[in-house]
Amino acid sequence: MPSPNNSNNANPWKLSSFLMIGLIVGYSFAQLGPNTAEIDFLGGSNLGQFGDVETVEVTPTEVDAPELEVVEVSADDDTILGDADAPIEIVEFSDFQCPFCQRFYLNTLPQLKENYIDTGLVKLVYRDYPLSIHPNADNAAIATECSGEQDDYWGMHDLVFDNMSQWSSSSDANAIFITYADDLDLNVDEFTSCLDDEAIAAEVNADFSDGLQYGVTATPTFFVNGQKLVGAQSYTVFSGILDSLLEE
Repeated sequence: MPSPNNSNNANPWKLSSFLMIGLIVGYSFAQLGPNTAEIDFLGGSNLGQFGDVETVEVTPTEVDAPELEVVEVSADDDTILGDADAPIEIVEFSDFQCPFCQRFYLNTLPQLKENYIDTGLVKLVYRDYPLSIHPNADNAAIATECSGEQDDYWGMHDLVFDNMSQWSSSSDANAIFITYADDLDLNVDEFTSCLDDEAIAAEVNADFSDGLQYGVTATPTFFVNGQKLVGAQSYTVFSGILDSLLEE
């Protein structure tokens, strides 16, 4: 495995993603302000070896209701938040260094958790989709998977999102993640060794490659019982979709 701070170079699927020009689509929802997502794509007229990288805002317009594409999506063997037998499954493809993913985590997930996940109606599966424009996103994904190896995936998930400003621009993000492991009372030696485990890196890369196959071009992207929803959408949008599915 390459050095932790250059882990993007180990991901051939990310390089192939440069060939996928992002479809910047306006997703339409009622009573919404701008909801945004990040997308990694080719840009500029003088491309280097893999092309320039830009961040694009995907902003929905306002109409009466969303018409969502339905995709058959696997949860793989990723960690579940909620009841494994819940009737609705949300598969989230996300990037720990994406500010719009953090926005979903801070503004929408707490209400979803209280009203749908903790009540057994919905389960959430987080799948890694670290964009190459975020130099520490791979490290954050690996650190969270390593925490999951010690049965505290969601503890690290929360710490990483809560403290994004602390590690996102660090030249040694792994050193910071090791302090989080200590805060979570993990076995720090095992956690540190895990950060260099090629099998864990392969798990992150597998999530990314699956996301490409499902047509993920922006973060965050959600599949709500297969219905594709792009961007840091509000609780109102999610609850409307979830209530509709529960009534079926």
